[in-house]
Amino acid sequence: MAFKYKKKTMKKTVVTSWVESETYEGKRYFFNPEGPAIRWDKPEELKTPEDVEKTSGEWIWAPHKTDYWIPAKVVKTKKDGSKDVQPYKGSVLTIPADGNFEGFGRKQKVEFKPVNHIGLSYLEDDVIACEPVDEATILHNLRERYQKKMIYTWVGAGRSILLSLNPYEVIPELYDDATMSFHKSSEDALKPDKWVPPHVFAIANQAYDAMTARSNNQSILVNGESGSGKTEATK
Repeated sequence: MAFKYKKKTMKKTVVTSWVESETYEGKRYFFNPEGPAIRWDKPEELKTPEDVEKTSGEWIWAPHKTDYWIPAKVVKTKKDGSKDVQPYKGSVLTIPADGNFEGFGRKQKVEFKPVNHIGLSYLEDDVIACEPVDEATILHNLRERYQKKMIYTWVGAGRSILLSLNPYEVIPELYDDATMSFHKSSEDALKPDKWVPPHVFAIANQAYDAMTARSNNQSILVNGESGSGKTEATK
């Protein structure tokens, strides 16, 4: 059954049949049973004035003091080719036409890559699933996951490479008995078509299963800067 509801705006009332839902992975999507139609991006009928402001116009990845890259709206393109951009947060920046930005105590090459607002709506547990797969989008995905206390992220469907970020706090459920039991001797660990959440336990279990099931020698490389959490991961 399709449920219609009214969305009130300042100018008019829009009747829409679009329904917001989620996949089993928690990804938001929109379904219109009258179409039928499915889309990932929010339909125009459901967008608030804030949504329109955040997605309309030209958006690029611009430098940021701490986040390194941040979505920014192009507010003016000058005759010399330089662009004035307004980031999500912070003051207006001027990006030279050649993209060679100097600021925040560093030099940073801006390639004027467009921001994929649809892709930013989803937190991928595998960076290869980011759209597009570039530095700015991957850093955004990792940062948003980190803020939600999701410190582990896969790199590739083979699930042999794991990115780990130090939360600098105790996350009780991260290493509890339930999490350990979930990953211990999981038959799905070696199946590429089965979803296994990113976790250091999954890496350990995959190596252990390969040793016991196939008698293959295994090694696990833990690499990172000082304070990145290597010792905790090894434990």
